[in-house]
Amino acid sequence: MPKPSKPSRKTPSPNEWVLEIQRLKQELGALDKRLDESKLAIGKLTEELQAKNQELEAQRFIERQVTKLTEELRQRDLRIQRELDLAREIQERMLPVFLPDVPGVKVAIRYTPTDKVGGDLYDIMELGSGCLGILVADVSGYGLPAALVMAMSKMAFKTFAANEYSPKAVIAKVNANLCENTLEGQFLTAFFAILDSQTLRMKYVNASHCCPVLARKGGFELLDTDGLFVGMFDSASYEEKEVQLRAGDKLLFYTDGIVDAFSGNGRAFGRERLHDLIQRHAESDVETLAALIVDSLEKHTGGRKAEDDITLVGLEIEPREAEQWRLIIPSDPTELARVESAILPCLESKGYSQRCLFAVRLAVEEAVINAIRHGNQLDKAKKVTIDFSVDAEKATIVIADEGDGFDLAAVPDPTQDENLEVEHGRGIVLMRAYMDKVEYSKKGNVVTLVKFAPWLSSV
Repeated sequence: MPKPSKPSRKTPSPNEWVLEIQRLKQELGALDKRLDESKLAIGKLTEELQAKNQELEAQRFIERQVTKLTEELRQRDLRIQRELDLAREIQERMLPVFLPDVPGVKVAIRYTPTDKVGGDLYDIMELGSGCLGILVADVSGYGLPAALVMAMSKMAFKTFAANEYSPKAVIAKVNANLCENTLEGQFLTAFFAILDSQTLRMKYVNASHCCPVLARKGGFELLDTDGLFVGMFDSASYEEKEVQLRAGDKLLFYTDGIVDAFSGNGRAFGRERLHDLIQRHAESDVETLAALIVDSLEKHTGGRKAEDDITLVGLEIEPREAEQWRLIIPSDPTELARVESAILPCLESKGYSQRCLFAVRLAVEEAVINAIRHGNQLDKAKKVTIDFSVDAEKATIVIADEGDGFDLAAVPDPTQDENLEVEHGRGIVLMRAYMDKVEYSKKGNVVTLVKFAPWLSSV
C-alpha cells in the first residue's frame, strides 16, 4: 500500500517576506514607542517621588525646628518668669516695710504694682535730729534691669542722706554713683525732700519727676525745680528750693502711672483732672484724699489692670497743741539755719516786728555758735538742744550744750578799758543788749534768752 504523501509547505514569496518584515518593524516601533512612554512615566514618577521625599524631609525638618523652637520658647518663658519673680521680689524688698511714726505728720500710702514689674520707688527715711527724707522715684524700663537700678538707687539715697541735710547734695551724689555703676540708658526721675518735722521747713529737689502738689487753704502749689534725670549725665546740676509748711498743709507725691492711666476710649487721667480733684477736696484729710484719688482713677480706667506702677504718697501736717518745741542739732555751725528757720517765722506770724526779729536772730546766732564751738568744742558727737516757746507775753529760747560749762563771773567785762582787746565776753554783752533777759545756769552750759512781745516792750 503506497504511503500517503506529506503536504507540501508553501514557500512565501518575496513580497510576503517584505510585508512580514514591515509588519514586524511596525510592531517593534510600537513597542519602542510604548517603552519610551513607559520611561517617561517612570521618570515623572521618580521625580514626583523625589519631590515627595524632599517635601517629607522638609516637613520633618520643620517639625524638628518647631519642636526645638517650642522648647526654646518654653525655656525662655521660664527664664523670663524667673527674672520677673526675682525682679518682683527685689521691688518688694526695696519698698519700706513700715514707715516712721512722726508726731504731727500724718502719712497715707497707695501703691499698686503692674504684672510686668515697673520701677516705682518710694520711702520715708528717718535722718536724725527730727528730719525726714522723702523719696518718690520712677526708674526707666521694666523687669529685672529696672529692679536692679531701683535697688541701687534706694541704697544710694539712704547712704548719702544719712550724712547730708541738703537734698541737692544727696541727689548729686546719687547721680554720680548711678552714672558710674549702671549701663547707658538706665536712669530715673526722682523727687527728694528733707522735712524738718520740728520747724516744718522742707528743702526739696525735683529731678524731672511729676511735680508734687502742696495743697493748703486757698489753693495749691506745685513743687518743681530745675534738674535732669538721675543717672543719665555726669555733669547734671540740680536746683534746691525750700518751703515753709504749716498746720493743715497736705503734700501729694506721685508717679506718672496715675496721670498716664488710660480709659477705655484711650483718654489719659491727666494732671488737670488730678489737680482739680485735689482742689475740690482740699479740706479732706490726707487719707480720705488718697482714697478719693484712687477711686476716681479706677472709675476712669474701668477697673482694668494698670500698665504702669501706681504710687501715691500723702503727708498732712497736723495742728500742734502749743507753740513750743525742742530742736536737737549736732555740733555743726551750718545747723544754725535750722534753728533760725524754726524760731523767726513763728515770731513773725505772732506779730513781732522786724526790729525784734533782727535782735533775736543776732542773740540766737551768738548763743548757738558759742554752744557749738566753746561748749561742745565742735564735737559732732555732742548735741545742742534748743527749747523754744512763745505765748502772748514773751518768747523764751533755752540753749543747752553738753560741754563742761564755764564760770560766768570769771569772764572779763569787754566794756572795761583794760579788756578792750580781750575776745571773751563780747557775745554775752551782745545778747544782753538785744534780749530782754539773758540768764545762765549755775554750770554755765545752759543759757536762757527772753524777748518780750513788742506790744509789751519798747525795745
